Amino acid sequence: MSDRLPPRRRSGGGRHVATAPAAATRRSRQAGAHRAPQDHRPRTPRPLAPRIAQGGVVVALAVALGVVLVNPATGEGATASSATSLTGADTAAAQAAQAARSTREKVAQVADAVTAHAVAVRADGAQAQVPADQLAQLDALRTQVADLVTKVQAEDAAARTDRAGVASRGGSSSERSAAPAPAASGTAASPAPSGPATADPTSTSAALSEPSPTSSSTASAGTPTAGATPSASSGAATPAATPTPTASGSTAAPSSDATSAAPTPSASPSASATLSDPSASVDTPDQVAAAIPQVLGTEDPDAAQLRDAVIALARSTAAVSAAADANRAAAKAAADAATQQAAAAAEAAAAQAAAAAQRAAWKTSLQGYPNGKIPASALCAPTFDSGALLRCDAAEALDSLDAAYVQAFGVHLTINDSYRSYAAQVACLSTRGWLCATPGTSHHGLGIAVDLGGGIEVPGSPQHDWMVKNAATFQFEHPAWAQPDGSKPEPWHWEYTG
Repeated sequence: MSDRLPPRRRSGGGRHVATAPAAATRRSRQAGAHRAPQDHRPRTPRPLAPRIAQGGVVVALAVALGVVLVNPATGEGATASSATSLTGADTAAAQAAQAARSTREKVAQVADAVTAHAVAVRADGAQAQVPADQLAQLDALRTQVADLVTKVQAEDAAARTDRAGVASRGGSSSERSAAPAPAASGTAASPAPSGPATADPTSTSAALSEPSPTSSSTASAGTPTAGATPSASSGAATPAATPTPTASGSTAAPSSDATSAAPTPSASPSASATLSDPSASVDTPDQVAAAIPQVLGTEDPDAAQLRDAVIALARSTAAVSAAADANRAAAKAAADAATQQAAAAAEAAAAQAAAAAQRAAWKTSLQGYPNGKIPASALCAPTFDSGALLRCDAAEALDSLDAAYVQAFGVHLTINDSYRSYAAQVACLSTRGWLCATPGTSHHGLGIAVDLGGGIEVPGSPQHDWMVKNAATFQFEHPAWAQPDGSKPEPWHWEYTG
């Protein structure tokens, strides 16, 4: 028999436990003598449901309070409860900003066109001698419009610089925020990666930081969300279906700043078409008012002030243009009148010269005829008495005298005798004796003497006195010998002296 004691049984949590040698058992006891006694009672596993409930409460509180979930890989995060609403607000704000910029650009385009037209009209007005106060008003409005255009363009340049800076600082965030999120309902769940139960933190933060198109879209519908912004790289509406994340939890993102880079439709396409039309004209205030877009002072005070200044400049330009046209028309009318007056004066002078030449010709035309021997064809009759004959220049002067006499008395001159032939002078001498001149010496035989009646033959009568006063004006005289105190008084006898 051996002197070694049989090994003792130890409870090891099971009924069949292998026995250990005694020496090994003693060494084990000595090595673990300093350790605290251990409780080898079997442990009951804790239930999983309370832990799941606690996690759900934490997640619900985080979503309700807008807790920012941070992606440890990137150091960035997003508020889960407001991601979608912030994306929609940013899109609306970007569209409003784009519309405001488009309106400003159109106002500036019209301002440039109106200013160019004003410069041309100003130069034309200076040549047309438009009043200086109108030109000064036009210059002041041009300066005001130029200053406002500079101000508006400077503000737009500053805004573009700010947007560029924001885009450069937040490009990666924009890329992640632009990635589409899975729909809340109707979409297939992504397969969970195998391995330990620890969740990938990037998958949760990425899902919360990405805007969700809508809660009611389905993957099977394949239609874009109503408020979604199309991707800048695809140029078409992106369907609501969400790509399955990779094993690492990352999702594919579109190009940088997809939301802000997407083109925004113009707020006033009709005005843009009008301004881009090269045939559009802005020469009148009505055309300018039709071409320039409406701007409310409460929305954009600077653009509204520029619009009002441009319309005022167009009206001032139209006023200067109208004044220039009026001055040119007046100058042309004055020049035409001066030309007509000069032509009339020249014509009158020519007529007078022709008449003088004719009278001279008439005066000399009878010099070849003896006294009392002038043919009737060489003589002329006054217009008011076709029965009388005189030398033509004498007959013309007697017409003028008769016209003045008619104005004074209302009747024509009464002619009792005019040209007298040689035979008629002989007969007068034989019948009237000394009252008739010797044949061949009488002024009647030359066609320049008349015997008048109608009251003129009576000395001291109104008619005779009028003749004495006015006859010389028309180159007629009463000879001294025929006056009442003359050698042979004949108050009726008047002779032409021209």
